Amino acid sequence: TWKAKKKGTGGLKGQPLQLEVGVATGAEAVAEYQQEKAEDPDDTEAVPGFGDGAFLQSNDLHVLVGGRVVTVELHNYRYPEPLTQEQIHQKEEDAATLVLGRLS
Repeated sequence: TWKAKKKGTGGLKGQPLQLEVGVATGAEAVAEYQQEKAEDPDDTEAVPGFGDGAFLQSNDLHVLVGGRVVTVELHNYRYPEPLTQEQIHQKEEDAATLVLGRLS
């Protein structure tokens, strides 16, 4: 988890903007990923260009690459201002790109 150092960056009073990245490995992590993706297809949005499949759910990005699941979440932002949903998704995609590059 990374927190913004600049005071007032978060948008929620008294809370810094946070970027959280999680990496889970193994068959259980992959099974949970598949179950979450299939559980409510109307609540997920496919994100092309990441690994074996990626989707957004509740503004969180989930990426499957082989036997690894990468989850990227942005916390403590105000929506729709100062960040739009598209800006949130872009920040998560940028973080996932960095993570996937380092996992290779």
